[in-house]
Amino acid sequence: MRVELSQVLAERNRGLSVSALNARVLMAREIVDYLEQEMPVLMAAVVQLLASVVILFTFHWALALSAVTAGAIMLCVYARFHDRFFRLNRAINARAEKQVRILETRTGPAFGRHLRMLRHWEVRLSDTEALVYGLIYAVLMLLVVFNLGFTALIMAASAGAIFAIVTYSWEFMDAAFNLPEALQQWSRLSEIIERINKSSPAPQDRREEA
Repeated sequence: MRVELSQVLAERNRGLSVSALNARVLMAREIVDYLEQEMPVLMAAVVQLLASVVILFTFHWALALSAVTAGAIMLCVYARFHDRFFRLNRAINARAEKQVRILETRTGPAFGRHLRMLRHWEVRLSDTEALVYGLIYAVLMLLVVFNLGFTALIMAASAGAIFAIVTYSWEFMDAAFNLPEALQQWSRLSEIIERINKSSPAPQDRREEA
């Protein structure tokens, strides 16, 4: 699949510079990697999420509702930052398309500027990731704390039931954390797909490359 995709991409973008075409071929391989590596993990996480919610529901509907609510809030948090992830990945990919051309000039200062610009966008992406995952982690931790408190104080459940509920709440949290990771990767891939379907960089990409 990687070979076929790379060949088709090279054929469709023969008018691009070698630098941009090389970057897009490497980016396209990420799509195949996502399908081969990330999709199975995502599907397993979805199954685990559904199973955890069903099992929590067997103990009390409020426990399942809290899990569903936490999942919905988590998705809303990510949706709020999706466009930002897209823009930051677009800037990083635009720099990647310039890298080989800059190296060909064998100009140290120009390559230094390129690396500093690349670092700038990567740091902004990392800061955004830290903020998003911090918010999501806080929401999921509140889920575990709520379910523990509800089980112990409202349901007055046995020690075994409390252990089971906390365990499945934690499993929900563990599986839910895979979703924003997969969605973030999809934000990057959606930018790559848009990019490789173009014969030349968009005007906004050129401004970001400057």
